Amino acid sequence: MASQILLPGDSVTVPLADGKAIALGPGITYVPPEPVLVPTHAGPLGVMETAKSKIVYIDSTPKVYTPTAQDPVIGVIVARQNETFLVSLGPYMASPSVVTLPFTSVSALAAASKKNRPNLKIGSVVYGRIVGAGPNGSGAVDRDLRPELTCIDATATGVTSGGYGELKGGCVFEVGVGLCRRLLQASSAKAAGVPNALDYVGKYVSFEIAIGRNGQIWIDSDSVQATRAVWRAIVETEHMDEAQMEKHVVSILKDLR
Repeated sequence: MASQILLPGDSVTVPLADGKAIALGPGITYVPPEPVLVPTHAGPLGVMETAKSKIVYIDSTPKVYTPTAQDPVIGVIVARQNETFLVSLGPYMASPSVVTLPFTSVSALAAASKKNRPNLKIGSVVYGRIVGAGPNGSGAVDRDLRPELTCIDATATGVTSGGYGELKGGCVFEVGVGLCRRLLQASSAKAAGVPNALDYVGKYVSFEIAIGRNGQIWIDSDSVQATRAVWRAIVETEHMDEAQMEKHVVSILKDLR
């Protein structure tokens, strides 16, 4: 199915034999009242399966990030207004490039009580997800309003951080929207036999990584040298096959062991 090339306005057909729900990814929109899915731009049709759903998307390499509900993103606090932070999502973000982060959406603790004010400062880096108009932040994003961000994972059992929140230390790198999407699909790609640089990097150096759909990644390791080496290994192997990828990763990271 990934080899099927679609143009804007074409009808998208996804088999439902396994009973999984359909989730809309980048490049796919829903046209009411009939249950019709259509692409918003040209490219190969891709389907990524999770435990409960099939995510349908157009497998292209966009230069601009358009906010989609539930997308994980990395941003920087640029201002504070009343009960809200303003967060910049970087140069790949379609205008406006700033989203809102309410105080009560910074952490589960802050959501539980207004007395627990979040201690974020201008310049703090945060990892969150885009909120839609539906239950638990699902559904479409209102294009007429400034998108909203949350650092709370209300889709999990209970209300937890889900790995979201302030990213302390480390470095943020701009690597492009397409590469970030492929990195986020790492588990599905691995199951399909597609090589992933992160699998090889982890053999040589310990590191933490957060990946945003908005074309930015955050990496933290034992040293600045190691952090930069991880970034190089990810970026420089994007278009390599498995043999080339492993060899290049080894050449970059071998001196860090």
